[in-house]
Amino acid sequence: MKIPAKGQFKFAVLDMPESARAELMKNDSTSYVGCPVGESINLGGNTYPFVVGKFKMTPKHEFEQLGDDVVLCETEAEMKESVKLLSEMTREVMVAMQCGNIGTVAFVQPGGRCIIPGFTVGQKTLPDGKKVWVVAELEMDKATGAKTLKRKKEMDDEQEARRIYQQWINESDQDKKNHFDSLAKSQIPPVPTNPFRCDTLTPVDIDDTAKARMAVLRRQWPHCFEIFDNRNAGRNFTIDECRKAFVLDWAEQGENPLAVKDKIPANADMEFWNALKRASDRAAKSKKKVLLLKVDYWIAFNWQLGWCYLSGKDLAEKVSGIAGKTFTAGQIKQRRDNLGLVAKNHSGQLPKSS
Repeated sequence: MKIPAKGQFKFAVLDMPESARAELMKNDSTSYVGCPVGESINLGGNTYPFVVGKFKMTPKHEFEQLGDDVVLCETEAEMKESVKLLSEMTREVMVAMQCGNIGTVAFVQPGGRCIIPGFTVGQKTLPDGKKVWVVAELEMDKATGAKTLKRKKEMDDEQEARRIYQQWINESDQDKKNHFDSLAKSQIPPVPTNPFRCDTLTPVDIDDTAKARMAVLRRQWPHCFEIFDNRNAGRNFTIDECRKAFVLDWAEQGENPLAVKDKIPANADMEFWNALKRASDRAAKSKKKVLLLKVDYWIAFNWQLGWCYLSGKDLAEKVSGIAGKTFTAGQIKQRRDNLGLVAKNHSGQLPKSS
């Protein structure tokens, strides 16, 4: 069992586990660490010999606790679990993301709060001595053990209490099913509005679209994908190395680096600033190339969502409207062919009705 608490703890260097000391000494940032307390803490009839908190290394090589929020744990395994979950919440990772008609590189915190739902039913005695049955829905934070009451209901009849208990569980299961059904439905490509004019997308078409999207992202974010490829091969990169790659690719796309100034690495040196200037200069001198890459992006990421059913003329008008520059049907067909995408719209006259 673990519970959230408030308190300040001081540790001598030798009191810290070796793993915690190594984590705090290797960087200037704060870290979640767990330690056994000198004297076990007794709360609510339970004994907690371990504590997890946020610490930093001071210039005097002393461990200083930040804030007074801590997690008290009964076992070492719970302590290690809390350290892992809380640390992942603050860890930032660079990833490639795709959702709907959007694809990009972004920084995310992969370890969001792990919330565990739960339902209870039981009898309790009120201050006046009356006994009632209570049904409750709770949420527990796996990292801290904090419990949040979502709803509860009191009644006299045990059978009714157990009926409501099961009803709430069924409602929760149905909500989960509806959520996953909605996600699955969002992945289904739209059907053509005019089946006489268009063929539906095949599994091969969908696979080709996925390849086109990834090819475009690789061209937009070459420095970032170099890191992704090397990371997959087992090499580790610091967050500053990832930030440098991100900002350089951003500038190469013709975007203003100041728009992502929060991503500029903390230890940016003259070599980085010179590389950033060269990237911005290349984008300024190659505006046509920058625009065509955006055109490829629009086509690839909208293709499966309905653009595949447009005529060559309609597709060219769609792209021209977004780009603010006129493209012919032939020019857009060339971009589409380069991406390996096959139009599902038939040219020529529609078949006569019988």
